[in-house]
Amino acid sequence: MFMLSNTDDVVKVEITTSIGGKYVLTDDEGISAFNEQLKEIQSGEDNQFINFLPDGVDEVRGVYEDVFIHIDHLVQVKFLRKLD
Repeated sequence: MFMLSNTDDVVKVEITTSIGGKYVLTDDEGISAFNEQLKEIQSGEDNQFINFLPDGVDEVRGVYEDVFIHIDHLVQVKFLRKLD
């Protein structure tokens, strides 16, 4: 599973889905909430869906608000860290 123990130095999360969605999270709260949902799913939570508010619009799908996606549709999640 792709999650971190600490997201303090993460500046961006890039999410790619199997249904063609590409999303970016850059706000601290959104990154932390996304990571917490991944942790809950790995710990055995029954809920297998993740929701988040992407920074921009997914032009292919016309997404303007929260995204709800099943964990099985996540293809790639990149946590990009700040380098000092």
